[in-house]
Amino acid sequence: MKKLILYEIQHHTVVKGWVNTWSDGKGRAVHFSTYREAELALQEFFLDLRDSVTAGEILPYSDDEFRVREIPHNSRSLKPGIGRSRSL
Repeated sequence: MKKLILYEIQHHTVVKGWVNTWSDGKGRAVHFSTYREAELALQEFFLDLRDSVTAGEILPYSDDEFRVREIPHNSRSLKPGIGRSRSL
């Protein structure tokens, strides 16, 4: 059976450890087709966060609270843009 490799951005939480907390606004987890795509989305997110910190809207945070991880899946169970996953 062919393996489909997807990537997700994980956030380190106090209670659950590393989890994918990114969603598409409809409660579905966001997954990416490539590592680079996930990394670019994370970099954009960091820029937005830094702007919010500079504006005094949120408290400072640490970049190491986030990471990109590979998540191998059966090609029938999870694909970008279908079901629970989504490619941006």
